[in-house]
Amino acid sequence: MTWIGDVYSGWEWRHFDDWAAALAPGSVLAIHSTVLPSTCEEVARAASERGVSVLDAPVSGGGAAAAQGRLAVAVGGSADVFARVEPVFRS
Repeated sequence: MTWIGDVYSGWEWRHFDDWAAALAPGSVLAIHSTVLPSTCEEVARAASERGVSVLDAPVSGGGAAAAQGRLAVAVGGSADVFARVEPVFRS
């Protein structure tokens, strides 16, 4: 797991090739960090060059909700991509 803040800082990419190389074409990267929409868009553009899809999926609820298995995830991105990974989000 990589925190997007370790990969992306402003307009400067750091370690992008390291994690992107680990993702096979057809993979889906879900960004669960609270970042600007433009960050997700930039990551999605770069990932798409490698055949990787990106979903913006921030998590809400905090520690108490996590302990109870009641976190909420708001997912943005392609409906087709989300449909492929929806079972993972629901699990």
